[in-house]
Amino acid sequence: MNAKLARHLDGIEALAERYDVFLLDQFGVLHDGQQPYAGAVEALSALKRAGKTVVLISNSGKRAEPNERRLKKLGFEEASWDHFVSSGEVAWRAFRDMAASG
Repeated sequence: MNAKLARHLDGIEALAERYDVFLLDQFGVLHDGQQPYAGAVEALSALKRAGKTVVLISNSGKRAEPNERRLKKLGFEEASWDHFVSSGEVAWRAFRDMAASG
């Protein structure tokens, strides 16, 4: 077995240099449900300033917009992500498309 140990990163700078697109979960990565994690607001904004594409994801049953509102209330700037995909949004769109196709 060829297992590699996970590395602890003190910041996102090293990753930002290597990747163009970032897929980040919101809960447990950016915030704990009550407040942003230390440095998360700044790190997300820094990725966008560096020209990176940021896609936020969530297993939330709510559509994307309520999740985005929560992030804004927690202090994240809407301009710091490009897309927000939630389980609720994916389900809503799937049902909408099924209804439209008859």
